[in-house]
Amino acid sequence: VRKKHRDMQAKLKHTARESSSPEGSFARNGFLAKERGYALRDYLRGRFGDGVDTTVTVRWIAEDWKTLDRMILEDDSIADKEPIRELIAEEKDPDLRERKIRERFPKQYAYIRRKYYPRLRCVDFRYDLRRKNMIKDTIHTTESDTLYARGHQDGKG
Repeated sequence: VRKKHRDMQAKLKHTARESSSPEGSFARNGFLAKERGYALRDYLRGRFGDGVDTTVTVRWIAEDWKTLDRMILEDDSIADKEPIRELIAEEKDPDLRERKIRERFPKQYAYIRRKYYPRLRCVDFRYDLRRKNMIKDTIHTTESDTLYARGHQDGKG
């Protein structure tokens, strides 16, 4: 098994994008999202060894207001969602933005915080796996596949 693993020699490329929800200070949320990303990177580097070259790119968003705005837009049960969305778009200070939503729309804020904030505390993880010395199984050509074309022409494709 170890020999087979060494022979595979995979190259993994991971991109991890972490985000936090808006409660708390913007600076603290940025720190939490960043640390979550590096903790994941360190875990993966420790987990993949024995000849596997792992490259992890860490990116983070302190507070994912863009996703929260989309979630609010798609939720028909939120009253006053347009004024809330306007406030999200217009208020540039993220800490002040959240406070204004909480003070002006307390019921909606409680609902949004309960339903959507947990979904914003996440890692969007993408990876690409390529094996070294892998046999190429796709051939590109400019030649027409006449058998394929005839099948479509005859209504069989």
